[in-house]
Amino acid sequence: MRNYQITRLNQVVIMSQDTEKSVRFYRDVLGLPQKESYDGMFFLEIGETTLMIHPTNEPVNPNNSIGIEFSVDNVNGLVEKVKHEEIGKVVQEPVDREWGVREAIVKDPDGYEVWFTQKL
Repeated sequence: MRNYQITRLNQVVIMSQDTEKSVRFYRDVLGLPQKESYDGMFFLEIGETTLMIHPTNEPVNPNNSIGIEFSVDNVNGLVEKVKHEEIGKVVQEPVDREWGVREAIVKDPDGYEVWFTQKL
């Protein structure tokens, strides 16, 4: 029997060897507002959830089987911004999926794949 309830996702932490470059991607390219920063860590807002960019000297493994997906109102516009800023890399151009979304995939500066979906 369970006597608790998880109510929301509080924070997603991304380990980064170059936090300045990563925060430029998430803040300046994607447009996530920055809440605060200290000790080399950056905290960005996604609704009620925080995206934390955490510094590390260890090798980053972006293929750790954890995916990040954002809902966006204009997938094509986001992909064009990533291309224009040259921070991050588009690995899947926008495509319409049979489950009702337009989807694109971008790698962030540390190689993490980030999905962006727009409802059709």
